[in-house]
Amino acid sequence: MKHPALAPLHLGTLRNAVQGALRVDRSQFQPGFALRCAVGVAISLLGALAAGSPRQGVAGAIGALSTGFASQQGLYRTRAAAMLATACAMSVSTLVAVLAGHSSVASIVLIAVWGYGYGVLSSLGPAASIVGLQSVVAFIVFGGQGLEPSAGVVQAALVLAGGLLQTFLLVLVWPLKRYSVERRALAGAYRHLADYARAAAGGDLESPGSQQFTRVRDTLSDPQPFARRGDIAVFTALLDEAERMRSTLAALAADGLVAAEQSGPDDPGVARVHDVLEACADLLAALASALDAAQAPRAADDAWKRADDAARALEGASGANKAHAATDAAAILGQLRAAWRLVALPSGEEPAARVGGSPLRRKRAFPRIADQLGTLRANLSLRSPYAQHGIRLAVTLATATLLYRALGIQHGYWMTMTAAIVLRPDFTTTFARGIARIVGTVLGALLAGGLALLVPKSPAVDVALAILFATLTFATPNVNYAFFAAALTAYIIFLFSLLGTSAHTAGAQRVIATILGGGLAELAVFLYPAWEADRVPGQLGKLLDVQRHYADVVFAAYIDAAKTDERAIGEAQTASWTARTEAEASVDRMLSEPPQTHALSADTALGVLAASRRLGFGLLTLNAHHAAIARVARPALRILLEAIDKVLRSTANALRTQAPPRPYPALRQAFDAAQRAHASAGDPDAEEIFTECDLLVDSLNTMAGLVAAEFAASKKASSNEARSLG
Repeated sequence: MKHPALAPLHLGTLRNAVQGALRVDRSQFQPGFALRCAVGVAISLLGALAAGSPRQGVAGAIGALSTGFASQQGLYRTRAAAMLATACAMSVSTLVAVLAGHSSVASIVLIAVWGYGYGVLSSLGPAASIVGLQSVVAFIVFGGQGLEPSAGVVQAALVLAGGLLQTFLLVLVWPLKRYSVERRALAGAYRHLADYARAAAGGDLESPGSQQFTRVRDTLSDPQPFARRGDIAVFTALLDEAERMRSTLAALAADGLVAAEQSGPDDPGVARVHDVLEACADLLAALASALDAAQAPRAADDAWKRADDAARALEGASGANKAHAATDAAAILGQLRAAWRLVALPSGEEPAARVGGSPLRRKRAFPRIADQLGTLRANLSLRSPYAQHGIRLAVTLATATLLYRALGIQHGYWMTMTAAIVLRPDFTTTFARGIARIVGTVLGALLAGGLALLVPKSPAVDVALAILFATLTFATPNVNYAFFAAALTAYIIFLFSLLGTSAHTAGAQRVIATILGGGLAELAVFLYPAWEADRVPGQLGKLLDVQRHYADVVFAAYIDAAKTDERAIGEAQTASWTARTEAEASVDRMLSEPPQTHALSADTALGVLAASRRLGFGLLTLNAHHAAIARVARPALRILLEAIDKVLRSTANALRTQAPPRPYPALRQAFDAAQRAHASAGDPDAEEIFTECDLLVDSLNTMAGLVAAEFAASKKASSNEARSLG
């Protein structure tokens, strides 16, 4: 049973939140990004200063700062689209806020609408979420200035101009960039393959991770508009080869494990498999270094010789599985040589032929409106976590606005703004942000106040310090949120100094408003908590649905080779990677929450994830081998596929409904029946196919047992509680 009212008091959750607030990740310091974005802020402020009206630069600087943060979404066209959407949305919000600003009722009602819209808009993804947040910030800031309606058009235009300037500056550098983002993403994927090959050589039978490949695919599906076609073709071919090598390395690792089980770990064939994997690790690392350095890979004659010698030794080994190992070793070396040639191609030259793989679909700069509206409609339901977050935001922001207007708090809109920024969809992040925001604001106010005492008071000094702290604001959001809040506070204080508010007064007012707004956000999440644990069963169910489709298209290639659909297999594999990444992130967030909120026990959630990884590994190795096996019909495999489909479907439904699953089919019996049928039919690849299918069956039986036991225990606990209450 969950006890949501008691859950926030769980000391472990509070401890995790505090640790998260204090954590510093220096690797996330972004000086390049900070300097680029700070230029937009600097031009807005320096231009107004040169024109003799530094006050007019404030609105443009606010637009440039917020649009700069939007530039972290997407890569090229999608990044520019996110920035344009942010600039336009902020401009509209500014105009509406100024027009409504003289009416407390209108301001309170509209900020509730804006807050709810931001919550629901987050269902469209991170880019939409940043647009929603910056729109809310613009509404709060300009609605609290007490400006005359006639000034609304001017302020909205200045905000838009700052955002458009920031977007222009981003696009301006594109022709100068030499594909550093693409190369870095590809190098990360090849380095990950090198690490996996080295681990597999040591006997680790984990499925190679997918996040690096998803990142590369996302990067290449949003190509630079000024890129040469030949360079993009090379990058795409390198991704295709990396994805093929991912499958082949997994298959080779499985070959080594099966050979060790059949012949013992001291069998020479097992050692040769490990030799191939070790040499491949060295060659993949060399490819990653070459991509990072934008140069041809350095000679690795020793690694090539070791790999070739081990592969030749495998060719003479006996046994069906060792024959498959020899085939896989030859395949991985061929793929490596192809990648080696691709990396060495001169810039702008296209590869002779594109490597077979699932085609990249270009991302749309602006997603289809019909699709977005469908997602929004689906998330208007009160059962949607986004709608629930929207309601929480609407009530909290309206309450904050009512309080500061009723109490006449000077610059009290900072209270509403703090609540909007701190309040997140989950309890732990909100609590951590609240702590970090308050601590950072106090530090920033002290820092700005101290500097104001040391430097002469003038618009030029205020502009210089505002630019300095804007740069630090852009550089630190992912390093530590308290550092970010401190830099942002100092930036805001020196902006308001341009408007005539002394740094000390602005600092004191901001500290008070931040404490009140942060406290209100914390209170909201205590009274109406949102738990990631509620989303975990659905995320795991989605993962199993995606894997069920992946199994369908992979098995189709074995059942009838003529119906092999490489594109469908590639798309299903990519979808499986994405679903696993989302499910793992969701479970990680759940583990930081109080156990009494868990709709699914931690052991079951982790067990399902582990079983799904093994299932994915089995499907990956089957996918790697289907091109090399005899092209004969295997209708008996459909018996096993139907049983797999039913187990996955029943388990996914049980997770989503949190009810005992429907009776499972006898999966092991289906496996045995299919295996006997293929053995009697003389299928030359039966041993290899069913060795890999055995892993699927074990994984699914483990998963099904975990879920059945989980909900049987839940049902028994509910029954006992009902009897005790009766």
